[in-house]
Amino acid sequence: LCVVNAHGSQARGADVLVDAQLNASGSELTVVPNSTQAGAAASAGIAHPLGSRLPVRRRPDGTAFVEIRDVAPSGVLVAVNRP
Repeated sequence: LCVVNAHGSQARGADVLVDAQLNASGSELTVVPNSTQAGAAASAGIAHPLGSRLPVRRRPDGTAFVEIRDVAPSGVLVAVNRP
């Protein structure tokens, strides 16, 4: 999963849909890189730091999604569902 905040001055977030067949109930995606963390001296206060896990959630209709919040302006993060 690649998330890009194209807004240059405001943080953004969303519920991002993922493939329900590739991401079973109870699974997680692991953040691999996060451009905000790469440019920061410390990771304190950074949403979705390297190695953090994003639980795959389900809506009542079976739609699978992950909650992404507070991606920094012009920020990029990548999460994988396999080690």
